[in-house]
Amino acid sequence: MKFANTKMIVCDLDGTLVDSMGDFGVVAQGVLGEFFGMAPVEALAAYQRTSGLPFRFQVESLFPKDGRNEMAAASFEARKKAGYAAKPFFPDVLQMVPELVKRGYLFCVSSNNDQTNVIEKMATLSAYFSEILGFRPGFLKGKSHFDYVIQKYGYSPTDMLFIGDSLHDAKMAYENGVPFVARQGTFSREAFLALHLPLVTTVTDFNRLSDCLEGNSIEARHFGSR
Repeated sequence: MKFANTKMIVCDLDGTLVDSMGDFGVVAQGVLGEFFGMAPVEALAAYQRTSGLPFRFQVESLFPKDGRNEMAAASFEARKKAGYAAKPFFPDVLQMVPELVKRGYLFCVSSNNDQTNVIEKMATLSAYFSEILGFRPGFLKGKSHFDYVIQKYGYSPTDMLFIGDSLHDAKMAYENGVPFVARQGTFSREAFLALHLPLVTTVTDFNRLSDCLEGNSIEARHFGSR
């Protein structure tokens, strides 16, 4: 696929810019095991299946109206902060974001991590990002963040390109008419294909994203085709 209209690249944070999803999965296993008695394998699968949402929304989707949800979410947020500042950005992100900014692209972080966490994490790269958007009540990754960018910059959805690592990210992009690039890692290419959504590109790193933006040869597949 080519993304000739792209003016702003909207990036998910964890698993897309920062190598943190593996550790978050371990934290989720502990929390879901402690509060809900889930076995480690079951807990990790449930966390991954609902990833892309704030954890409080994840547990609510797994255990609707359960009185333990609020405490579990608070425990997850407290535990994941331990060591989060040291979680590295992917090397290809550090290489390619400054290069793409030089080429004239704007960048936005769009995350369902708490706003304060996102601002702190992005401090070393904030000069390259026009917008740093995290979660706060009533302002989530997806429609709220996309609408904010559209209204502030006068964009249409196709002026943005959203890159994320979760199946939820892919669904949000499709529902809002925003072109999407799936970063493989948290989920495999096959998992994204199984969604049966319209044309999308999958990439392994931001170097391939650069190829995509510049219209060079890159694999593009229709979700669900083989």
